[in-house]
Amino acid sequence: MHSKVFRRENSTYVLQIFKEDAPELTVEKLNAEYVYLCRAYSAMPTLIPRQCLRRPYVGASLQESVLVKDYVPHRTELALTTVDPAELDATTRQQIAQFLSITRNLLADTSADQPSMVPDFIDPDCANLVIDIRTGDLKLIDTNRLISTRKPARLYAEGQVLDVTEDRNFIHGLLFRRMLFLEMKFLDRSRDDLMRDPAYARYLSRAGFETLFAASEAAGESL
Repeated sequence: MHSKVFRRENSTYVLQIFKEDAPELTVEKLNAEYVYLCRAYSAMPTLIPRQCLRRPYVGASLQESVLVKDYVPHRTELALTTVDPAELDATTRQQIAQFLSITRNLLADTSADQPSMVPDFIDPDCANLVIDIRTGDLKLIDTNRLISTRKPARLYAEGQVLDVTEDRNFIHGLLFRRMLFLEMKFLDRSRDDLMRDPAYARYLSRAGFETLFAASEAAGESL
């Protein structure tokens, strides 16, 4: 939404250029979030492609710079939202399970002083979290604009739950919806099991769960 991505044919790299419409995106934020992700998912060393920010001069803004990233070839028919898990090899399925486990643990972190962050894989086609067709490895190809758990953690500390019907909670609603769907699809977890899981139950009411399950069905993410 806030950048353009370019790739020359047969190149092993992609170039990302950031638009002027998001001044909150800074060099410091981009670098800090990349370091955070690499640390949070350090148990999955192949998950995050390499990237390097090229700045035309010292002190150049992010919008003046170019982010160079390793290119990850992937196919739409292998999108996590539509692919049959049985079509994936055991290593790929294990990596998906590991990614979901790490992300669930990040969501379960309710520290108010240092809220955790999770990657943005809530886009409709799940095109930010893909399977590398060369190796079968799971890859997180968008490492910008992480989603903070500050709001749900604050609500939990106040004894409240996240109202997923409110527009202001749209992003977190999509995040929980995507997690619940992927857990059911790739880990074979039932709705009742997920509603008892503290990583989700601390943030969502039963009505909230039902709303997200229904929204997932409506979006074609049905099981």
